[in-house]
Amino acid sequence: MILKINKYYFLFFIFFHSCKLLNNESIIGHYESYQIGKLETIKHVVKNGFKKIYFSAGITLDIKADSTFTYATCGNILTGRWRVEKDSIILHEKTNRFRLDSLNNVLPPPRIGIDKFGIDKGKLYSAGKIIVKGKKQQVLDILIKK
Repeated sequence: MILKINKYYFLFFIFFHSCKLLNNESIIGHYESYQIGKLETIKHVVKNGFKKIYFSAGITLDIKADSTFTYATCGNILTGRWRVEKDSIILHEKTNRFRLDSLNNVLPPPRIGIDKFGIDKGKLYSAGKIIVKGKKQQVLDILIKK
């Protein structure tokens, strides 16, 4: 009896563990900013209650199999560790440096935090706020695997 239970437990463990690896393996890769078209822009503006929305460009995200990542924006390069949580990927930042190296010696270091990207239909989505002309505006990052 104990042998049968152990055998089933072992098979369940292998099945569960392999499913988890498949999910993570499908996320691993190089992502770049998605060039959004006019029709999709309208869809997002309507979804946002007709408020102005900004879309980021020039972002890259490298998600590696060893659970590390490199996230590059127009001004910063961030590194750290990632994990999957339900339908999202969570980026735990360890370093955040300015792309222009001379700024790293003059300005205080940029913030280090946690970023969250939702995963939907092969795209990564992250919403945030930026300041434009003294007002907070919504910005949407959409990344697609290359």
